[in-house]
Amino acid sequence: MPNTAGVGPDDLLGVVQEICTVDSYDILTSWGSATGRFECVAPEDLSRAWPDGKESMTHGTHGSRPQSGSACLAGTSWLNSDVVNVTLGRFGAARRLRAIYALDEVGIARVCALNGAYADDEWLQQCATCTRPCLSPEARKFLRQLHAYDLAGIDVFILPVHAGGNHWYLLSADVRGGDCAVRIHEPYGAASAELHGAAGVGFRTLLRYYLRPDATSPPAGEPDLQLCDGPIQDDGHSCGVFTLWAAFECAVLYALGIPWCSAFERQRLTPADLLLLRRFFAQMIHRPIRMSELAERCRQYAIRRQAGGAGGVLPSSGGGGGGDSGGGQPAA
Repeated sequence: MPNTAGVGPDDLLGVVQEICTVDSYDILTSWGSATGRFECVAPEDLSRAWPDGKESMTHGTHGSRPQSGSACLAGTSWLNSDVVNVTLGRFGAARRLRAIYALDEVGIARVCALNGAYADDEWLQQCATCTRPCLSPEARKFLRQLHAYDLAGIDVFILPVHAGGNHWYLLSADVRGGDCAVRIHEPYGAASAELHGAAGVGFRTLLRYYLRPDATSPPAGEPDLQLCDGPIQDDGHSCGVFTLWAAFECAVLYALGIPWCSAFERQRLTPADLLLLRRFFAQMIHRPIRMSELAERCRQYAIRRQAGGAGGVLPSSGGGGGGDSGGGQPAA
């Protein structure tokens, strides 16, 4: 589908700036017990199952406070695995065969946000040429994660991958029409993405085994693999932020029916943008906004920008504003 709304990467960033608040960031980056309980504010219409309108969480995943603590969102720290996976879990809402938390529904339907705690660059590379009977224990565990989802309800997969013990990048896969097109979103650009080519092929192989239970060998022929050339990270500590931003873009573009394009690879994120995104990810953990609403805001922002009115405040279903003192509204 063509990008008739003319939505670009700066439109997404503009919406984030409009709705972002500091309260969630202040809560999640404060020092304290990493495993202490905290209140995760659920969207209004999802919270009715709880008498007090909130869900009490302990550490873990699927709508909880990251168990290793979330102070890593502050400043220029590396993002830990729990923060990356909990945040990414807000972006997709593919149907699970067994529901876990209502907060799973915050994301985009038919986008499956996979837990990267199961994904490592090294063993994914080994899967590139591996037959089903010879899969490693790690790959079999990953397949079990896939089988927790309803196959008929997924069009797009997003997966954060850990490489070398200190680096994040994103794999995304579009499985519509029975094909499996994989993109590698590497914060250091296409040249570095090429180093993860085998991992991308391994991801495609595992998805083949999931999509086709009768398949016992990797797909034949040249893999449909795209190496994304940005946005480019130019520091040594923001790979997690770039990875989550690429995942957010993938989910929003899918929701708007817009294919990935090179304009999103040419975006330059400044240090101020990166700090803004850390604040946004904290908000999506603690006080999430429904992704479908964010996608629609991005479309409206692009329309207003093209009409020469960018910079005005978007109408909010809950009456909230933007900026540091604004109240980005949870989904209604």
